Amino acid sequence: MPLNFKRTRDLLYDFQFQELFIEELGWNQPSTKKAVSLEIEEKRYQY
Repeated sequence: MPLNFKRTRDLLYDFQFQELFIEELGWNQPSTKKAVSLEIEEKRYQY
């Protein structure tokens, strides 16, 4: 489904981020909230 630019712009303008990300962009909450560890150049990060 193509992105509706007018609706996206309106949601951004109104700071309706939850509606923007979930309904317009199709992003959902992650199925797990467990942190994932990642090591880059001997530094450990969690996301």
